[in-house]
Amino acid sequence: MRVLLVMPDYHYGGPYAISLGLMYLSSYLKRAGWDVATLNLNHHPPGRLAEVLAAGRFDVVATGGMFTYFPQLRGLVAAVRRESPGSRVVLGGPIASADPEFALEALAPDALVIGEGERPMDGLLRAWAEGGAPEAVPGVAVAREGRLVKTGPAELVSDLDRLPWPDYEGFEFGRFLERSVSARDPLSVSPHAERRAAPVISGRGCAARCTFCYRLTPSYRHRAVADVIREIEHLRAAYGVNEVLVWDDLFSVTQDRILDFCARIRPLGLTWGCQLRVPVVTASLLRTMKDSGCNLISYGLESASPAVLRSMRKGISVEKMEAALALTHEAGITIQGNFIFGDPAETWETAQETLAFYRRHRRDFGNSISLGIVVPYPGTSLYRDLRARGRLRNLQRFYETGRDERGRWINMTSMPEARFRRLLGRLLPAEERRCRLFGRVLGARRAGPDLYEFSYVCPLCGGRSDGCRLELSAARPVSCLRLACRLCRQRSYVPARGLLGWRRAAVFAALSGAGALWRRCQETDLFAALRYHPAVDGAWNAYKERLRADGAHFNELRAAPAFRARLGFARNLARDLLVRAGGKIIRRRR
Repeated sequence: MRVLLVMPDYHYGGPYAISLGLMYLSSYLKRAGWDVATLNLNHHPPGRLAEVLAAGRFDVVATGGMFTYFPQLRGLVAAVRRESPGSRVVLGGPIASADPEFALEALAPDALVIGEGERPMDGLLRAWAEGGAPEAVPGVAVAREGRLVKTGPAELVSDLDRLPWPDYEGFEFGRFLERSVSARDPLSVSPHAERRAAPVISGRGCAARCTFCYRLTPSYRHRAVADVIREIEHLRAAYGVNEVLVWDDLFSVTQDRILDFCARIRPLGLTWGCQLRVPVVTASLLRTMKDSGCNLISYGLESASPAVLRSMRKGISVEKMEAALALTHEAGITIQGNFIFGDPAETWETAQETLAFYRRHRRDFGNSISLGIVVPYPGTSLYRDLRARGRLRNLQRFYETGRDERGRWINMTSMPEARFRRLLGRLLPAEERRCRLFGRVLGARRAGPDLYEFSYVCPLCGGRSDGCRLELSAARPVSCLRLACRLCRQRSYVPARGLLGWRRAAVFAALSGAGALWRRCQETDLFAALRYHPAVDGAWNAYKERLRADGAHFNELRAAPAFRARLGFARNLARDLLVRAGGKIIRRRR
């Protein structure tokens, strides 16, 4: 039985984050003896999938990912059905596990793999190879006579060290390092001129039970630190990796494991980053992490309101959060964090509590914290509650945009809709702009089509960082960009005019302002009525698919081509509407 594992083109040719889940699955199936081929569509033009399917004659094609990649996965499944109708299609990952019923209905695969994929996928292939039924395999879901048939959960791999390392070669890991979102990441500091940052998973699951977060597995397990280090040494030797990103949802619940990791990675001379919960942080731990090469810690902050933190089941306090951030700032490690608004317990007053915290720490780590919104991801308790109350009336639209059927963020609070929209659309952007600290740009020069090199004087420590690089494109115009200081390691902002000069900066400012005005228009009832009218929505999606078939994607077009694409869509829509209207008139006359 021939199997093709396909990694979707996540960002249509742009920088992306690779899927370690598919890579683990590939190495596991190969070790089990299956004939497995792999394809990473992020490195190939759109027609490559059709070529591989035509040449390979695969019995099974498997893919998967987050629910945010629903459009890409829908297009991929459709392409497999069109080019290789005899192949069975299998979906895995969060999009399959979070809401299997919707995934089967909307994407129509032959089977879903629920939870961790290694054992269920192996069992599913064996069942098909032996002529058995998928319903006998734990961890699988299929559609039978229009209804969902879901088997019991598969047994988890208790000893993660028994799993083979990810299939790096099969998914062209060397090319990924050049296209990674971290290759030119200005939000953390690296001593390397060419950043080759490799993601590594040292554990699975999370000990926390946050309401807004979805986990494939309910239990937290971790690998032996020695095995993780051996994998990192392999990546350094085989691919020239000089930076490690520990992609665990939770790096560790104990200090002992972190200290063991620090002791083992220090001799390798690599920089590394991870995610931590604030209760585990102490000054001595942070000093050890910094000495071993840690350059970035991402914290799950979410809110500075005790009531909202309790509602989210975060298990942390504002005092512990404040102490951990202050200690990390003093240790000289870059901070990454988010405050997200819109939890069911959120009120105007709780939002003001969080914003007061944000303003209070403007001059230390405030610019390292981003402001966003709570999205009820499929599979979370928030999502299940909304579905039970009938609040998600158009699931496909939600999967495509993360918004409701009218294109708006979903209001789960008790606030009136108008006030909720004011909080998200006006207050949060205004607070973020007000709290920005701008550094001074020196000697900026253009180093590429959209790449600028410059020196920078940090507004926090007053130190000068040379050789800084930022990308700035007219396709995505902004008035400022954020980066981390190479001395104090904290984040602040760079004005676009310092890089572009006054004339180009004025053009960027005008485009950025037009974009902000356009986003305001998108929040109106009139826009929602027009944009999400079935005829307009269908025509727009069809037009984007045609662009994609021609090797382009609307979100990756530069300013002028994007404008021409919109004009082309408007012309095609007008023609289609006229043809429909003419057809109706002719039928009436008959």
